[in-house]
Amino acid sequence: MKTTYYAFFFVLSLFSAGSSAEVIRLGVTDYAANGVHQELIRDSVEEINKILEPRHSLIVKEMTESEMKTAILQHELDLFISSSAFYRQMVRSGARDIVSVETGRGTGPNRTEGAVVLVDRRRNDLISFKDLENKTVGFCKIFGNFTLHVIERELREKGLHALTYSNKLDLQNIDLQELLEQLRLKRVDAVIAPTCSLEKLVEEVEVDTSWLKVLEPRQFSSLKCSHSTFLYPGLTVSSLPSLNSVFSKKITQGLLDILSKDGEHFWSVSTDFSEVDQLLRALDLDAWAEDRKWTFGKLIKEFWPLLLSIVLVMVCLATYGSVVSFIVRKRTKSLRCALMREQFLKQKSLTESRRIEEMQRIGAFSQLSSLFAHELGQPIYVIRCFCYSLQKALDRTKKGDSSLKEMVADIENQAARAEEIVQKTRNYIKGRKGRLEKVEINHLVEKAIKTFKMLQHEDFQIYFHPTESELFVLAESLDIELILINLLRNASDACETVGIFKAWIEIRKLADIVEIRLWDSGAPISQKVLLNIKELTASSKEEGLGVGLKIVDSLVEGIGGTLNFGISKNKGLEVILRFPLSEGV
Repeated sequence: MKTTYYAFFFVLSLFSAGSSAEVIRLGVTDYAANGVHQELIRDSVEEINKILEPRHSLIVKEMTESEMKTAILQHELDLFISSSAFYRQMVRSGARDIVSVETGRGTGPNRTEGAVVLVDRRRNDLISFKDLENKTVGFCKIFGNFTLHVIERELREKGLHALTYSNKLDLQNIDLQELLEQLRLKRVDAVIAPTCSLEKLVEEVEVDTSWLKVLEPRQFSSLKCSHSTFLYPGLTVSSLPSLNSVFSKKITQGLLDILSKDGEHFWSVSTDFSEVDQLLRALDLDAWAEDRKWTFGKLIKEFWPLLLSIVLVMVCLATYGSVVSFIVRKRTKSLRCALMREQFLKQKSLTESRRIEEMQRIGAFSQLSSLFAHELGQPIYVIRCFCYSLQKALDRTKKGDSSLKEMVADIENQAARAEEIVQKTRNYIKGRKGRLEKVEINHLVEKAIKTFKMLQHEDFQIYFHPTESELFVLAESLDIELILINLLRNASDACETVGIFKAWIEIRKLADIVEIRLWDSGAPISQKVLLNIKELTASSKEEGLGVGLKIVDSLVEGIGGTLNFGISKNKGLEVILRFPLSEGV
């Protein structure tokens, strides 16, 4: 029967293709062409061909559901016959139902299709769908996918995972009679078949069904066929937008007038596909299932204008952010440079202010020194005259005390030295330079130490380390004495904080330079104090004028030497004097 039906389709297609008239393309699913309604399908194809003759022709194609879906999407069909579930899956492609199959065993086209699960009545272990777990279930391929979908929905509604059963389905290319034989031989545990397929088999072939049992049969149903599931609309003839409305009307009228030879199957109009929609929605197979499965490619395809706008906005924001960031960095750099320049100018202004203040202090000191030198010169001269007269008087006295003579000589020497200092002060104020001479540095250091101790610091211990050979420098001897005495006085003041009065003086020859190092036992100093010590303009002593270090630095520069500072072994201040050695010595 199946081979004859294929030949019928082939001959009909050749006839249709040979006509030059307009062609109507009809697609029929394989399960519709070979199922329980195959006689109705054959009669329907003949009726449609009669309606179209002689001006139009019909091409009929038998295909699987996947092939039919491709053909519909590629606009290769005008009509198709399939299950109601497949029709509902194609509604977004413009599919519209024309007629649906109805059977004389039921009361309408809305409830004609379902599934029945058959088991061996002697199997007491198979009572419900749950018992089918880990069992082999037989299924005939010509029954179509809709039968499986119906069973799968029932399993899900009962809380059973559908895949647990569907992966055990044994899809065999045999008919129902052969499938029942496999069940009787216990090669399968259960058989799934469409509704009314068992009853049709019994009518056509004498088959003993007394050993069969319907698993979970539905009672009080409007369909007089065994079934285990809910019922849905059956096979449906659907039109596509390419079919002319006139043809659609004629075909609908022609199909409604058809009655199968057995009188059991005919076309009617189904009015309720809601249960089919719910089934497909539950299995995520409806026409909108793909819309719920979002992918990156689909997202781009559906919303590319919005995504493009978002990307453009993000690019604009990124560009704006980059521009603003560049401007901010540039402005920040300018402000940082301006701030650094302001700090530099502020520091420079502070330095210049200190310098002006220092110059004013030195100017005032110079004026006072000039007045002091002028006023002190005459008393010193008188003291020297008295010392001279006293010395002469002691010489005329033969019994004069020798110690008294020495004291008078010392007074005269100190007065002469004071007069020399006064004269140097006058020359310094007037800008005159004194007479330079070659002086031996070791002798001058010893003399300065002696003078320093004789004045007021007899308890101050000074450890002097001279060189073995004589070292000469070109300078005024008084300048070097004043430099050393001033530095020793500062060392003495530094030692008062710790109560240990000790100082060390060391002389070394470095190539053509003589170096004098002076350090004391005073309190430790920090690097910050060391870096700033030469910049001090105010004295750290209450009675100081803050010009002693400047005067020493000026005297050192006048000789052509340098004045530096460091940290000694005792962590205190170390003064380093360097003078050029006199040429030829």
